[in-house]
Order: sequence, then C-alpha cells, then structure tokens
Amino acid sequence: MILLSSGASGSARRVVLLGLGLIGEAISDFLLARGYVVSLRRNSPWKDSGALYRQLIVLAGQGSLEGAPCIDLVWAAGTAGFAAGESECAKELEVFEAFVVAVEQIRDSGAAGMPLRVHLISSAGGLYEGQRLVDTDSQPAPSRPYGRLKLRQERLCTDRLGTFDTLIYRLSSVYGYIRPGKRLGLVTTLLGNTLSQRMTRISGRLDTLRDYLWVEDAAGHIGGRILAEEGSTGAVSILASSRPASIHEIRSIVQRATNRPSYVYCANRENAAHITFARSALPAGFAPSMLETCAGRILLDAMSKGGAWPRKNPLVA
Repeated sequence: MILLSSGASGSARRVVLLGLGLIGEAISDFLLARGYVVSLRRNSPWKDSGALYRQLIVLAGQGSLEGAPCIDLVWAAGTAGFAAGESECAKELEVFEAFVVAVEQIRDSGAAGMPLRVHLISSAGGLYEGQRLVDTDSQPAPSRPYGRLKLRQERLCTDRLGTFDTLIYRLSSVYGYIRPGKRLGLVTTLLGNTLSQRMTRISGRLDTLRDYLWVEDAAGHIGGRILAEEGSTGAVSILASSRPASIHEIRSIVQRATNRPSYVYCANRENAAHITFARSALPAGFAPSMLETCAGRILLDAMSKGGAWPRKNPLVA
C-alpha cells in the first residue's frame, strides 16, 4: 500500500493505492508523472483480513488523510487469477470485505473528510467469459470462481459504499512491460519464449479470440478519473481494445517483432471460450493502443535491460 499526495500542504488530495502489481504500479507511475508524491509506503497483510482492516483504520487515525479535499482509494490488489479455485477466491473476498468495512468506517466517522471514492479494478474477462461483442447492455454471467469473485466485489462495494462513491473498471486481458514479481500474460510470455526459442504452453486453442489491453491505456484512464474533481463518480467502465485477436494472430505479431519462429503447444482446451468487446462498450474518448506497437515497446524495454525474460515457462491462456 502506498499513500500518494498531490502536494506537501495539508489540503493536498490523497490517493491510497492498494496493490502494486502490473496495474497498480502503472497507475502509481501515471500519478507520479503528474506531480503526485509518495507520502507513505507500507507492506500490506494481504492474507490477513483483520490486519489489513487495522492498517487502514490506523492510517486514518494518524491524521494522514485529514484536510484533503478528495480522497481516492484504489483497489488493484489480489493474487487470484482466471483459473483460481473456490477456496482461493473465498479468501480473497474475505480480505476485500475487510477493506470495504474499513473504508465504510473511515467515511462514516468523518476521519478522512469528504468526498471519499473507491476505484475498483475488476475483470471483464471473468464477468463476460464466453460472450461475443460485449456492449453496455451485456449482462455479467461469470462461469468460474474468479468471475464470481469479481462480481461479488463489485456488489459489495456498491451495497456498502453506494453507487455514487464507487467507480468500477472492468478490464480485459491486461499486458505490459516485464517486471520482476509482476504477473505475466500470453503476450509477454510469448515474446520471452520466442526470443529464447522456448515452447509456450497454452490452455485454449489457436483460434480462441480474446481482447488484450495495454496496461498504460488502462492506467491513463483510471488515473484521469482520479484526477477529475467532478463528473467522475458512480460509474462502471469496460476497458478493452475492442479488437479481438486469436492466439494464432498474436503468435504472428510476436514472430514479426522478434524476427524468430514462435512455438506454441495447446496443453488443453479448458480456457478456449471467446471473449470479445464492441467498440461501443468503451468510454468516450478512450483510445486503446495497437497490439503490434506495444509488442515492440515490450521487446525494446526488455532488451534495454539485458533481455530480462522470465525463466519459468508457465501454462498461459
């Protein structure tokens, strides 16, 4: 967890960012590039709901949030992935509920001042698995524990904190630069394995259509909503590229970027459902980047760092 402030004065805006994975770190970088500074950094007890609750209550009790004209809490945390089971998702929901209860108490006590908003990073893939051309009228129909977890998190926020103070972002499959300890997806794993001429094992089929979202596009939109003082509350946004791509197409993009053959093995078909999004589902003004362009960025970034590719070769989807 980190606390970001828009300045040194007591009236500076505050952002409490929980989770510094691929998405959380990109949101932090976006705000830091626009003048925010890190006021406090703490390791959060992600597996202990009671300890996380106490950490947030203590943060407010120490006066770290007082005097701010606006406080934004961003939940970008969580270790459960698309293939997570019921027990892992149940534990993650318990920790998230502790977060919501703490936010509710901070708000109701007036310790943080007002207004207070929660930005929840959710999953479009988990909620709309198996649906094609998802738009704003499409209804979530999660088919696995991970998707049900995300829907429960959304409803918990809106039920306890209200729809006006909750901003929900449903993201498609996010990919970004390769960083130590950050989650890898299909695009980054394929790039690394192709450059080192290793086999990539996937769960799905080569013709499986999915949507891939550049992490900086997601962070820019979410960061912009944080910076906006008006007209940015009470909304559900779908963030996607709206350009479906098959695994076969991504392999071709990676081969062109690396100028090397790419080897893919379909280990099983458990994750073969298509998930695509209509352009009309995206927020006004949201302009997603091209996958071909971003693949080149990832490659140049990794090569500039000595080719820091992941050593493990996990099963990806």
